[in-house]
Amino acid sequence: MCGRFLLISDTDTFYPRFKVKEKVYEIIPNYNIAPGATTPIVVNDQENKIIKMRWGLVPFWAKDTKIGYKMINTRAETIQLKPSFSHSFKTMRCLVHASGFYEWKKEDEQKVTYLYRRKDGQLFAMAGIYDKWMQPDGEFLITFSIITTDPNALIAPIHDRMPVILSEENEQKWINKETVIDNLNMMLGSYSQKDFEIYQVSNEVNNPANNFADLIKLV
Repeated sequence: MCGRFLLISDTDTFYPRFKVKEKVYEIIPNYNIAPGATTPIVVNDQENKIIKMRWGLVPFWAKDTKIGYKMINTRAETIQLKPSFSHSFKTMRCLVHASGFYEWKKEDEQKVTYLYRRKDGQLFAMAGIYDKWMQPDGEFLITFSIITTDPNALIAPIHDRMPVILSEENEQKWINKETVIDNLNMMLGSYSQKDFEIYQVSNEVNNPANNFADLIKLV
């Protein structure tokens, strides 16, 4: 699964990287994005746009928002089979951009925190889906989920799932509403580990209130 990630970028770098023309939000570095947090997400609505979304998918048909904490991740293998996800997969796909994500492994009766990121420190995009839920006040709550798949060789010793990471070539195809389902399915495999690294970091990540640069230092 993916239970925490980070986004380290400045506004001038972020917008051209994801081909967004209108700078509607300042991009503030966040070293510890947890479920329930709000973060900028890229979608395509005639052109690429940034929308602030809450992490944890709340389908349009949900009775309340509590379901969102159970739907931070979506399995690639069943995304088209479950009503919770199939609608969004067909029409509401998004880019969840990150500088890395955290994962935990049980070692000597303790959980050890690891950071998975690009070797060059650059941003990458995880495949996501989103939905809009009508709140009692008539406003929409927009939420997202990160799609997961089988792990690559770097992640496999730590966890049996990893986020679907998109190549730069596929990022725009993923959010393009015209992309056919067969082509989308081809993007849902595990991403090659050759450009990535993984190393142990502080367990201070476990507290979502902690949000500072030392969280990603090698332990």
